[in-house]
Amino acid sequence: MNLLRGAWAWFLARKLWQKILIVIVAISVVTAPFGGETSSENSDPSANPSQSESASPTPTEDPSENPEVEESPTASASASPVPLSPVEFRASALGDLADMRKDLADAKARINEGGLLRLLGNALELQFNVGQLKSITPMEDIAASWSEKVAILEGDVDKFTDGLSEDSVSASRADLDRILKTVSMLEKFVKSVD
Repeated sequence: MNLLRGAWAWFLARKLWQKILIVIVAISVVTAPFGGETSSENSDPSANPSQSESASPTPTEDPSENPEVEESPTASASASPVPLSPVEFRASALGDLADMRKDLADAKARINEGGLLRLLGNALELQFNVGQLKSITPMEDIAASWSEKVAILEGDVDKFTDGLSEDSVSASRADLDRILKTVSMLEKFVKSVD
């Protein structure tokens, strides 16, 4: 019994992303024996001989000796993201910020209800929202400002997520209020873009 208590205490001491990773790994280990039969049917290379014939060239082949192998000119062009127009930027950013506002309202409701597990889910949604905002490529003239403001928001969300393990309701509410203020600041910034 002490082993289980020790394992539980160790689990609770982990950061949110570590807890989620542990749960995903545990679920995949538990469900692995039940999912193996369907994937083995498609993995038999003798079942489809054309599949092995269309394999890419071996690493020993030199692309310059093989005229059929050409580098795609779009591969290097698509490496750097294309900045959005001001209209696209506003629409995308304001949409993501509106989603974040909904997730913040949901998180506040969870704090009032006392559901820690669902609150951890809300923290994941907030981190996903930050990821969406970070993936937006604004115009070059505002890119540095945008990155700074999103970094502030990311720090606020990280503080909220890390604070969930302390189980302090008042601190979590204050963290959510701080995130909401940062979201308002970002919305104001986005609306000012011409």
